[in-house]
Amino acid sequence: AAQAGDEDAIARYGPDAAKDASCAGAHREAAAQLRLVLRERHRYAPAELADLLERYAVETYTIADSAAAVTAQREAVALRRSLGDTLALGADLRWLSRIHWWAGNADQAQEAAREAVAVLEHAGDDRLLALAVSNTAQLRMLSERYAEAVEHGERAITLARKADDPAILAHALNNVGTARWRSGDPGGRRQLEESLEVALAAGEVEHA
Repeated sequence: AAQAGDEDAIARYGPDAAKDASCAGAHREAAAQLRLVLRERHRYAPAELADLLERYAVETYTIADSAAAVTAQREAVALRRSLGDTLALGADLRWLSRIHWWAGNADQAQEAAREAVAVLEHAGDDRLLALAVSNTAQLRMLSERYAEAVEHGERAITLARKADDPAILAHALNNVGTARWRSGDPGGRRQLEESLEVALAAGEVEHA
């Protein structure tokens, strides 16, 4: 009975405890809380479970546990597919792309990035599409495919301005500016400076 009570408490309070830990910057604690929560995955509806898996993937990504991050995000994507939630699927594919790249899986990162854009292309959310396109630009820039990075990045900039999202705008400007500067175009520096200005003005510390 005591064990059952502990399991009930973990399922009920664990997600909020993980959220509090993450907000406080205690990402290892957040990951640990979510790891316990996911042992009780049978208690959650599919959409809730997908959210928890995504959160766990992000926390483990943050603390450099690549194997756990990739596995959890793949599970989240699979659940989103089964639920038919287009916007959530596109967002999770974008995250999967990022996590794959960080884990050293370049081909899988590119594949997930392509699918994220395809899923979101006509989904009606400029913000999510901008982020997916900017992610593609970043992958091209990191692969030294600078002309392609600029092409995707300029589209992401347009979408980010339309969505009025400074974080994504800063991200896109950074990718385009870096690609242009590295390819010998001095105008890239101005875009990097604009990226910094936008991020600082919006309080987006990570993008800054």
